[in-house]
Amino acid sequence: MSEHGLNKDSATLSPRVAIVGATGAVGGELIRCLEARNFPLRELKLLASPRSAGKRLQFRGEMLPVHELTSTSLLACDYPLLSRILVTWLASR
Repeated sequence: MSEHGLNKDSATLSPRVAIVGATGAVGGELIRCLEARNFPLRELKLLASPRSAGKRLQFRGEMLPVHELTSTSLLACDYPLLSRILVTWLASR
């Protein structure tokens, strides 16, 4: 396991996933689903508003930092996961 509770053995085959709105209800459910299904990950990036940045959330027994969502946050991400409400909000910006 890596420092983020992710499987390094499958890192070359596993995606980089970001959860936008990680501290909200949908984000929390997405984190639980990835964990329950043991979804293979190279990296999990937790993103949220500036107000939530700096918090830490548990994933696979480890505490991961929540980062502020910026215009470049998803550039190195294979699969961004976000709620429909966030998609609508981001489109209006």
